[in-house]
Amino acid sequence: MINQVINQRFEVLEKSSESTLFAVYRARDKSTNRVVALKAVKKAWQDDAAFIAGLKSGASQASALKHPNICQQLEWLETPLGPALASEFVRGIDLKERIRRIAPFTLAAAVDVAAALVEALQFAHGLKMVHGDIRPQNVIVSPEGAVKLLDFGISSGVSASPAAQAAMLARSAPYHAPELSTTIPGTVAGDIYAVGAVLYEMLTGAVVYSGETPAAIADLHAFAPIPSPRALNQGVPLSIEGIVVKCLQKRPDQRYLSAAQLLTDLRAVRDALRFGKPLSWSPIDLEKLPPETVTRPAPAVSSASYQRPQDEPPADGERVYMSPTNRLRAREERVSNLIKGAIGFMSAALFVVLVGYYVVYSRYFVPPRTETVPSFVGMDITQAQAISSAKKIRLLAHGSYSDQAKGIIFKSDQDMGAAVHPGQYINVWYSKGPMYVSVPNVKGMDRDTAKKTLDSVGLTVGKVQPQYSSTVPIDNIISQSVDSNKRVLHDTPINLIYSDGPTPGFENQPTATGSTPNTSASGSQPSASPSSAGTNGSQTTGGNAAAAAGAAGSSPAGGNSAPTTQSTHTFNFPITLRKTTTSGSGPWDVRITYTDTTGEHEVMDAQQSDGDKVPVSFQYTGKTIELKIYYNGVKVYDKTLDPQSLKSSAGKGQGQ
Repeated sequence: MINQVINQRFEVLEKSSESTLFAVYRARDKSTNRVVALKAVKKAWQDDAAFIAGLKSGASQASALKHPNICQQLEWLETPLGPALASEFVRGIDLKERIRRIAPFTLAAAVDVAAALVEALQFAHGLKMVHGDIRPQNVIVSPEGAVKLLDFGISSGVSASPAAQAAMLARSAPYHAPELSTTIPGTVAGDIYAVGAVLYEMLTGAVVYSGETPAAIADLHAFAPIPSPRALNQGVPLSIEGIVVKCLQKRPDQRYLSAAQLLTDLRAVRDALRFGKPLSWSPIDLEKLPPETVTRPAPAVSSASYQRPQDEPPADGERVYMSPTNRLRAREERVSNLIKGAIGFMSAALFVVLVGYYVVYSRYFVPPRTETVPSFVGMDITQAQAISSAKKIRLLAHGSYSDQAKGIIFKSDQDMGAAVHPGQYINVWYSKGPMYVSVPNVKGMDRDTAKKTLDSVGLTVGKVQPQYSSTVPIDNIISQSVDSNKRVLHDTPINLIYSDGPTPGFENQPTATGSTPNTSASGSQPSASPSSAGTNGSQTTGGNAAAAAGAAGSSPAGGNSAPTTQSTHTFNFPITLRKTTTSGSGPWDVRITYTDTTGEHEVMDAQQSDGDKVPVSFQYTGKTIELKIYYNGVKVYDKTLDPQSLKSSAGKGQGQ
């Protein structure tokens, strides 16, 4: 597939990875000039109708998920090489490889990754969408540290196919909740269980349970005690241990009931790590859990409970145990009274200094006031900026495409009611509007109204060119480069052609007798004499002998020949543009010219696409014309026509 163009749109650049079900390629979307990931279903699975149907349904649902921590599914493709998924391309390495290289993670790094995953799940669960296959292989960490959760919707296809379930079981078994079978796409509780298993692996470098077969691993998930991460990593504090154990509870109702609850505890740990707060709390009472359900490291031995076995006398050279109380007493006996006095004096002096500092501070210094964070979520970004300015809070606004209304804030890193100091930064994310928008119909509008209409839906105005027209009022739009109701990317430029009024040069031409002819009602066309009237609006204009001869380009040298006449006709046919074998489906820069007895003239130069129907109207002199059509400067049509012999419904040629 390398260097091939799929569906005349996706140029395959390289193969980036391969999994059990898919071959993944890096490709360029030529319509948007954007790098995407193409996940092509392997040939072995293309005939599995249940798998393909479930995969297509899951991908359709997942395309609605637009979140900074979720790899977006773009569209389902039917290609000559089989079904494929187009999704956002994410640079980086998967979390499984990162664990293999550097585990155990630092506490801050492990909690940051887990919090990013749970933020993605909170968003997806709010839209009634579960993942069902959370494991480190489906998490990408970019070089900048951004975390993306991949493959939303894939579990729908796997759960529908027994063969796909068997193929994926070995990879998913270490993270599969005990109450779920592989035939179930997933649940909220199952996603939370998998996050706990991933967090355990980041902290210890090992999976929660390992076995020789997937069935053996599943039995351990269902019946074996929950291993504490502190058994392998003594640096894990009580709070993180409690979070992991609560996520890995056997019964779903004993886990976190929602991603929001889990995210609250993870954020509390993250804040404690940043600001040096204690982490001695736990979301679950580990001491009251039955010993057969949780495997924890043995507690530190205390002097009150320690008893050395009487039937095991100390061997030669073995140190006899001394309780902490006895050791402390022996150490104190070796400290001189002078040192004790110095320590006491310094302690008293430090106490006096602290008391004095407190008295002075409380009298002369006023603690800085704080501001309460309003509910920015759901607020318009302009209104939020005005409120934050009044409260002297610094708002950092990040725009992203979303199904939310344009300008509405959908996320903030500070909860409503939180206390912040003036000058403190708060990050908010607001919607820049939907990724794809419908093109409005601006034909017939004046240029200013057309621009405002396109701006209001998130589109931009591209090239704006004039064209003579006797039917469209001056300054009004004649045509647009993209038809109305087509779905295009946000900020796509729309080229416009507007009316520059009737074609000039016909109002004051003299007649053959030198008198001024009567004009038509519009004042823009000369009236045709009965003897010169032709079909389809043809007419004859005359002047004196010299003028007529000059117009015809056939005046003899003596100047005594009889005056000649030039027959003028109107060409008025709609042309439907069609792609060629080499042009693709557009859009193209389309240029249409005609050549009559007076020379070559340009009719149109605008951006069009396959299937666009454009009206072409002009006046020409003589019986025949040579009509030419160019796509991006390449001539695709060149033919000599007698328009008077054509019916208005005819007009067959390239693009007609």
